[in-house]
Amino acid sequence: MPKQCLDPSGHEVDRFVRIDNKGTIDYLSFRLPNRTGAFQNDLYLPFQSNTPASDYAEWASGVDKPAQMMQLHEGM
Repeated sequence: MPKQCLDPSGHEVDRFVRIDNKGTIDYLSFRLPNRTGAFQNDLYLPFQSNTPASDYAEWASGVDKPAQMMQLHEGM
């Protein structure tokens, strides 16, 4: 699942989809216990955003740009 789908307010650090042979789809959520309830920025590393780094003309001309990164923060 994309990192944008995570719930940082619920301390969710990863989410997976499991499909079994019967056609059942299960969403598995991995949450970390947090006694303080505070947002922990170090648990959510930067990841590639869904915004392209270059437009078609730049890409077609061979310009190679690094991916734009995104950071989850409290309140997302």
